[in-house]
Amino acid sequence: IHVMWDLRKTLRCAVVEDMAATPQDIARQTIALFKAGGTRKENTVLLLVDNMPKMESLQNVLVDAIAKEDTNINMPVVIILSCTRHLDSDNVTVKMNLSSEEQTRFDRKLEEIRSCHNEESSSFHGFNIMQQNFDKDYVQNVIGPIHNKLNAKERSTQLFSILVLLSVHVPGSALLKLQCETFLRQTKPKLQDFPFEESMQSFMDLFVIFSKREKQTKRDFVQIAHPLLAKKLCVLLKDAGLTYSGTTKNLLKSINEDNKEYLYDTIYQLLVKRRKNHPFSDLIETIIKEEPKACVTLLLLACTTFPEDAFMRQLLARVFYLKEKKYSEAEKWAKKAINKSPRNSFIADTLGQVHKHHFKNPEITSDLKVAKKAIDAFRNEHKLAEEEVNASLNDENKKDNVVYNNRWLFGCVQVASAIFDELEASCHTVLRLEVPFESLSDKDFYQTLLPHRDLLLRLRDYAERGCEFFQSYLTYSRPSDFSNDPPYLYDEVTKCFLKYAATAFESNNLQTVNRFSGLLHCLYYNDRCQIAETWKEIVNYYAIMKEMVSETSSYVLLYLLANVCLSCVDQDLPHLIKYEDMKSSLCNLVRASQADATPELLFLSLIVFWPQEQEEAEERPNAGLNIMDLAVQLKRSYSVHYERFLHSRKIVPLFLLTGGTKLKRLVPRPRVDVLEDEEYVNKQWKNGAVWKNTEVQKLLRRVNGVIEKKNVFACYSDVKIPVIPDNKASVRGPGRVSFYLGFSIKGPVAFDINYETETS
Repeated sequence: IHVMWDLRKTLRCAVVEDMAATPQDIARQTIALFKAGGTRKENTVLLLVDNMPKMESLQNVLVDAIAKEDTNINMPVVIILSCTRHLDSDNVTVKMNLSSEEQTRFDRKLEEIRSCHNEESSSFHGFNIMQQNFDKDYVQNVIGPIHNKLNAKERSTQLFSILVLLSVHVPGSALLKLQCETFLRQTKPKLQDFPFEESMQSFMDLFVIFSKREKQTKRDFVQIAHPLLAKKLCVLLKDAGLTYSGTTKNLLKSINEDNKEYLYDTIYQLLVKRRKNHPFSDLIETIIKEEPKACVTLLLLACTTFPEDAFMRQLLARVFYLKEKKYSEAEKWAKKAINKSPRNSFIADTLGQVHKHHFKNPEITSDLKVAKKAIDAFRNEHKLAEEEVNASLNDENKKDNVVYNNRWLFGCVQVASAIFDELEASCHTVLRLEVPFESLSDKDFYQTLLPHRDLLLRLRDYAERGCEFFQSYLTYSRPSDFSNDPPYLYDEVTKCFLKYAATAFESNNLQTVNRFSGLLHCLYYNDRCQIAETWKEIVNYYAIMKEMVSETSSYVLLYLLANVCLSCVDQDLPHLIKYEDMKSSLCNLVRASQADATPELLFLSLIVFWPQEQEEAEERPNAGLNIMDLAVQLKRSYSVHYERFLHSRKIVPLFLLTGGTKLKRLVPRPRVDVLEDEEYVNKQWKNGAVWKNTEVQKLLRRVNGVIEKKNVFACYSDVKIPVIPDNKASVRGPGRVSFYLGFSIKGPVAFDINYETETS
């Protein structure tokens, strides 16, 4: 806020206050503010976004909206100040430690405050904590006298504990002062004669009371002066008998029809919202650890308080099946959650998870009926997931928030894996579809398995579909923040497929069989595939397979890609297919497939036919296949095959362009990754710092291009090939540019776009 105040005369400052506003609404208002005053009076908007989820979506919508304005003004339209109040420890970049210059400025400011406010300045704890360089002794000295003022039976102490709880578990949150006064009056109606300040006199110097305008109404709010104080106060409150569960119950009991809507988001963050890869919110995890018997009671109260809410019921179901191991209760509450939100696939997932965990519990005799109930629940979830993504992609206001729910498929894979482990070894050939189900008819357990025949014969299909989907999902894309996907995702899928693999080659090379993405994943992450001998074996396998079937089969494509992978490991092997033969094979495949060409076929054709810096005189840059058409076709084919699954994720380059000719021009992405500090690779891809690495600059070659009407093109002679800008915001206007070139499953991508001259 102070930064915005200082820049208010230079920029047009605005704050996003309505967190329910769609990115499209924010974009429209931002552009309107930028253009306010008419032509030649435009000015950059400084936009403060406070703790907004899915910032990536807002940025993309803003860039697209600005591009549609078709303005040639040579200035930024918007600068976003994104304030995040809760960060995982490995993402913290701002440390609680003042530099010597900052310390001097704080000391100087302290003198000014003391001269204006005299003794009152000692209670300015938020400022004083920073001025004291976040000194723990200062914090301890501030909260020390509070210990004797705490009385768990007093309403004032209970309210104080609620404010402390919110400060710790919902950073930045505050309660309405009016609501605090209502809470205090619940047991003492006559207290309305006393203001909040008198009722809470014992704790007043630990509060900050501030005003905020909401929907044209000015309201007063209360919060703890600083999070460090709140964390230390938690210990005192616990010693005084004020538990987390008891304090949360007091908060829930204070909710009524007047404040229910207002407090819902706070309660949701407190109870439901959890950090990545955590089973529950921080508060629920703490209560489960310290007060295990209190958790269910607390959540039952939350469900009563919010009778129409699905998420509270989903949370209760998760506690029952993950912690209590009470699967019938978990099933009951999962179904109640579904009844409250019948079209939400993520809510529907919980029922499948209940049955999956029930079946996998080693302390309970496995029952295939439970496994079937899990599969049926996941299949219903699949139907809902498809409906959700189709509806979102067709809705302009929801399109940028599309997230495909693939949990159903992962759930099916986990159940298939568990069933394989549960059944006797004599059943495994049936599960792999090597022999008919009736071959088990002489077994004692045949009649037990017979009612589940259809389920058992579908399991290999789930294993194959799961392996194929997640290989593509994890190889072609990353989370939008460029963090890593959980390792168990790929590990569990591949382990399941290995169980159902029918041939020795499948078992030894399970990541590569009949899968384009599997070959690439193998090249990137499998140590065994960093040696040429492994790829020779794979190339030979596909060479034999393609001779046994049609010349237009998928084996031909895999044979060609295996050669590309082999060239990345050893470029001078005579074992490689001739470059011209590869071109000829790809031409045949593309022409045979016509409009049905897969993204994989078009991707491989694109990187093989990509123009070289110095084409031979007798060969034009687009000889054989039209490179411009390939780029357009690939983008179109991607939208058909992968857009719905990967829309919310970052599409990554599979290869990048370097010097050299033919296949020697291709560098697999991990070659660039290893040139960076492993701990910072993801962050450096996201912020573009990777392109400043001198080793990366030596390895890759910049391509000349041009920007016309917001579109980026790579230029070779008289050929202009459409290229996707990795960072849309770097496309400022028309002009000649250069960039590093990557090849993704969506098409060629321009990284680190630099203008050669100023845009016009």
